Amino acid sequence: MAETDKGGTTRLGVLVSFAVDCAETLGLGAAAWVSGSVALRGVPPPTVRQMSRVIAAQAGVVDVPDLFAIVIGPSSLIVDGDVIFADHLDIPAVEKTIMHCIAALREHWPPVEYVYLTPVPNARPRRAIR
Repeated sequence: MAETDKGGTTRLGVLVSFAVDCAETLGLGAAAWVSGSVALRGVPPPTVRQMSRVIAAQAGVVDVPDLFAIVIGPSSLIVDGDVIFADHLDIPAVEKTIMHCIAALREHWPPVEYVYLTPVPNARPRRAIR
């Protein structure tokens, strides 16, 4: 049985979350290298808020607690975020909803090239900036 801390988090859960975060970071770095981009820059917050609203407007989406977008080249964007889906959706329905979210983002912002939406049961705590 996995050990838990006072907040109910298992060590395995923390390890898996860390591994996913590392993989995302490596993926972003690889995308920058492949695109020839030297410096990544964030998409302006008002645009990210609009992107979040577009995703939240899709059927089956309950909330978008975290979203960010990065410019990776002269005409390419990465969008990455957490999405809370309705409880009644099964895995194929969540996958279909994610595809609708991606299509809606690309309809509004054609430079969106990569989209990584992670289904989460609730908002994850943000990391403290050091």
